Amino acid sequence: MSVSRYYNMCNKYVGRCVDIKTHDGHTHRGIIDRVTSDRVFLRPVGGNRNYGGYGYGLSLIHI
Repeated sequence: MSVSRYYNMCNKYVGRCVDIKTHDGHTHRGIIDRVTSDRVFLRPVGGNRNYGGYGYGLSLIHI
């Protein structure tokens, strides 16, 4: 999938809770806070309170 398709898909879910699976197999759950041309920023759900900024090369699973 191209970067522009990931970008558009992530923008569609801003403010929603998602699971994001990275290319190395890790899954991150959170609310998409913002999207830039090369990162998706998640507001964590649960105990972890650190924001995460993840590059594209991920799959987005809407909860």
